[in-house]
Formats: sequence, C-alpha cells, structure tokens
Amino acid sequence: MAEQGAALREAEDRGYEPSDVRIGAVLGIAALLAAAVALSALLLGVLLGLFEGSQPPPAGSPLERTELVPPGPRLEARPQEELKQVRARESQLLQGYGWIDRDAAIAHIPIERAMAILAERGWPDAGGEAEAR
Repeated sequence: MAEQGAALREAEDRGYEPSDVRIGAVLGIAALLAAAVALSALLLGVLLGLFEGSQPPPAGSPLERTELVPPGPRLEARPQEELKQVRARESQLLQGYGWIDRDAAIAHIPIERAMAILAERGWPDAGGEAEAR
C-alpha cells in the first residue's frame, strides 16, 4: 500500500501517470487464456473420439431406407438407344397395320394408305358423309 501511495504522489508531482499498464501481466494472462482454450479443444476432441467409438451407428429412418424415384420426365441412361426405340414404335404406327380397339373395330393403317383413301373419298363432314370434290 505504501508503494501505491508513493507512486500516486510521484505521478501528481510529474503531472501525469508514468506507467499505464504492466505489459508482462497482460501477456501472462493472454498466454493462460490461450493455453486454457487449447487444452479445452484437445480434451473435447479426445472425448468426442471416445464417444464416437463407443456407440454403434444409428439405424437409418424408414424414409432413408426407401428408394425414391423422382417424377418424370427423368434423365435417360442411354438416350440414343431410347430414341431409336421411340422412332421404331412411331414408324410402326405410321407405316403398319394394327388394332387400336378390336371390340370397337378401330384399327390403324399406314399413313400413305389413309391419305389415298382421304383423297378418293374426300374429307368427311360433321354428319359422317364424305364431300366429293
């Protein structure tokens, strides 16, 4: 206490305080804080490693175990092959004969034949009669 009183009297005599902060004390406290943070991080890492190794992994939820198929249109795995298949089906429909509904007697015919029949008979009107041109 006597040292502080003497330091205060000396500061009053000079008109200012000769020393603001003791740098050694500040650096010491900063070093202690850094060491405490490093020790805490190390301890936390060790504890997490022990905890992770001690328990089996949790089972997935039912949603995680199901395979979800996104709605169409989806990406094609082999687009060239699938395009060939689509064009072959379309070609078969446009150039071949086949039943659409056998019970209702509805069939499809090649497009060239359909255009020839339309040219011969004319376009049917709303009543089902063909117009002759």
